[in-house]
Amino acid sequence: MTPFESINLSLTSSRAKIAFFSENKPGFQVTLDLTAEPSITIKGNEMKWTYSWLPRHFYQTKETKITCDYLIYEISENPMQDFMIWYNRVNGILGSINKANISILNTTITNWLRSQQESIEEVSIFESCHQDVQYFSKNIKVLLSLNIFMNYNDKQFRMEIPDELTHLTIRNASFIKFEQFMSMKHQEIIIYGCDLTNLDIYVFLKSWMACESHLGLKTLKITFYGFSTMDMDLPYQWTTDPNIIKQFTSNPFNINITKGFNIKRCDGKMATLGAERINGKWHICFLVH
Repeated sequence: MTPFESINLSLTSSRAKIAFFSENKPGFQVTLDLTAEPSITIKGNEMKWTYSWLPRHFYQTKETKITCDYLIYEISENPMQDFMIWYNRVNGILGSINKANISILNTTITNWLRSQQESIEEVSIFESCHQDVQYFSKNIKVLLSLNIFMNYNDKQFRMEIPDELTHLTIRNASFIKFEQFMSMKHQEIIIYGCDLTNLDIYVFLKSWMACESHLGLKTLKITFYGFSTMDMDLPYQWTTDPNIIKQFTSNPFNINITKGFNIKRCDGKMATLGAERINGKWHICFLVH
């Protein structure tokens, strides 16, 4: 029996029909996709089920890409409202929301999520305005991974970023100033389109080498203009070690380099810095090993 059969996905289901699932709680991972076509994906140890609400005016022309073992969809006049009604009905039966992907972010969405639970392990926010992102960050605690893709740059915007995160990605990150960057304690940091300077990178590297900041950092990627290794008055050694260089060709770095330079922290930890200029913008990548 699938999770959807257990709880009877029909919106006319009674609470009694979810009793079987309530008494037999497997370890499911729950992902919400809050888009114009909202969906919930439930992943078990071997199978994955997705239930989606499709707008009626999209249904005639839409080709649905199946990326799970079971896809169930419902045609709806108001997909988000029907999704919320359904989820409210089964709240607590499926367990906690593990991940949320949000491309329609507003106070209503944030308040609804907050009514379900106070924290979520992984959150990705796409093409949202700064005020909505700020409201979300003040009301929902993200525990492990936060990805924010702003729809435009706003240098006047300010946002507190949780220190407890393992992973952080921010796109259109001109609001990230040097002081905030230096205070970050995350293991994985990706910042696109920031206003950091060559001098800022130099100070960061010196600070890392002296064990003064970013002690838990494992990977870092920053994109900005105006980087030059010639300005780096630091003790370093060039490396062409293929075991190191090939790691820069895949996520999260995705750059093509033939060499990088190694620096050593005062406690003996090593890191390699690689850089590639793409479309006029430097991609600075930092790998601790």
